[in-house]
Amino acid sequence: MKAFRLASLCAVFMVLAGIVVSSHAQNVSVTITADNAYVFGFGDVNGITTLGSGIENCSAGDIFNCSAGPETYPITVPNFSAAYLYIAAWSDDQTSQGVIARFTDGSTVVLTGPSVPWEVYATGEQMDISPICFGDGCLPLSPPGPPDVPTLNGHIATGNSTNGWQDATAGFLVFGDDNTGTPGNPLFTDFPAVCGIEANARWMWRNPDPSTITDPFAIGQMTCSQSQSQEFLIFRVGPLNTVFPCMDVTDDSILCELGPSGLTGNYTYTFTVTNTSGVPAQYLLLPNAATSPHVVTFNPPLADGESRNVTVTLSGVSPQTSYCFDYTLADADVNECCSIQHCVDIVQDCNCLQLPNVTTGCVTGDPASFQITFNLTNLSDGPGEHLFLFPPPGSGATISPDYIDIPTLPVFGTTPTSYTITVSGVDTAPGFPFCIRFSIHDENLNECCSEVICFEVPDCLTFAMSPLLTAVPWGADTLLEWAPLVEAGGYDVVRGNLGVLRSNVGDYKAATEMCVASGMPGTSIVVPGSPVLGDGIWFLVRCATHAGETMSYNEGVASQVGSRDAGIALSPGVCP
Repeated sequence: MKAFRLASLCAVFMVLAGIVVSSHAQNVSVTITADNAYVFGFGDVNGITTLGSGIENCSAGDIFNCSAGPETYPITVPNFSAAYLYIAAWSDDQTSQGVIARFTDGSTVVLTGPSVPWEVYATGEQMDISPICFGDGCLPLSPPGPPDVPTLNGHIATGNSTNGWQDATAGFLVFGDDNTGTPGNPLFTDFPAVCGIEANARWMWRNPDPSTITDPFAIGQMTCSQSQSQEFLIFRVGPLNTVFPCMDVTDDSILCELGPSGLTGNYTYTFTVTNTSGVPAQYLLLPNAATSPHVVTFNPPLADGESRNVTVTLSGVSPQTSYCFDYTLADADVNECCSIQHCVDIVQDCNCLQLPNVTTGCVTGDPASFQITFNLTNLSDGPGEHLFLFPPPGSGATISPDYIDIPTLPVFGTTPTSYTITVSGVDTAPGFPFCIRFSIHDENLNECCSEVICFEVPDCLTFAMSPLLTAVPWGADTLLEWAPLVEAGGYDVVRGNLGVLRSNVGDYKAATEMCVASGMPGTSIVVPGSPVLGDGIWFLVRCATHAGETMSYNEGVASQVGSRDAGIALSPGVCP
């Protein structure tokens, strides 16, 4: 990365070559940035058939800033099941280099990182974007434009024939800093956070000499000549049907099956299947012996991107185990099929209680809480009269109500009405389980049993809370950037005095000085001025509105002491 670059050197490449859409075509969204230049495309193991877009980044702002940094492209990938994704990248051989990206088909996100089987090939074809590397004594001349399809495919063919593709096992393909924007592994160069790409994505590059170079992301240990001798680089991953599953399965519920005479010994498993195969699915095939039915017919067919609920019976499976079985989607003629394996945890012992018809939801105005609504089925050996609820010990969470006086509930009976409880003070991240112990008791509280049941915490923080905000010096001013929130109705930004906030013990009414932005659509802004030596300023950002509601400056975590909103609303710096 160069600290500065003449604007005339910046070029955006839009290269399209031979797009052929078949019945296996799949829409993919690509978000990518590089230090310094890249093109990307799709093809098969033998080469690129569709070359997409690329860009030469001219400055640090072009790489990292939310407004000018990463680029996002919608792409249609033909022959998706056999497709490979390719990135050709090259640097200016100065300061730092790397590429970071995300690819999604709408349900699965693929990142640059060690969990994805990326490979790299060093072409050895110099592709510098300007005469540079003066400190290393070399002055390469830039070839015109990015590599074209014939050039790329020639190198891909050579890499295939010479076994020249390398993965991370031998140390040539290296995954460095993550996308949190905070200091990470001290062995690698720290990069600022890039908007629009998940925090767990990793910068990647090739190390030409793993025995002597520990940080290939910086010109330092790796000399200019070593950098030049390997670039440009080609990265690839595929086939994409092994990276992007053709379907997504999420568990809804697994309950002990009840028949006319009571427990049958089977389980009723309900799940949601989402078709991501690119073609309509008429059938879901379940070949494992313990699963019935074996053929589920979708009528009408399950369209690409569509989700349906499916309920099956599991027989002969043991409690407290994980049962894995195959799922196959097939078209109407059963000529096109794709499969995945999915595992479900059988946690119910079927000897105490279970909760059918469970739903979870958020509490308006309280994103640190959520609600659970359920019915109760008595699986114990006697009538139930009382229900107690226990949060995890030491969690700091509370449950209201934590006791329910249920009407006399016979064995194998289910409550005719549902109950709603509110869980507050939750410090569990959205999407992760929060577990509650439920105990059922007889009339005299002499007989009891209990079950621990876990619930996925809903995402009540996304719009209600303040998004992650970073502030960096920008000359004499301050650059603010924050993570975008989908469907946000603009953003409010306020500024205050850190010394006043401290001296007034967190009084935001006294410490909030001005509204920096009100309802602005972007996710970055340059604020005039910066703190002087010995002083400090603070900034907060919130989603201005979502679904017509004003959101919060709070973080939504138990470690925050008190709410910020009331004080800011009464301050002279409140945003209109």
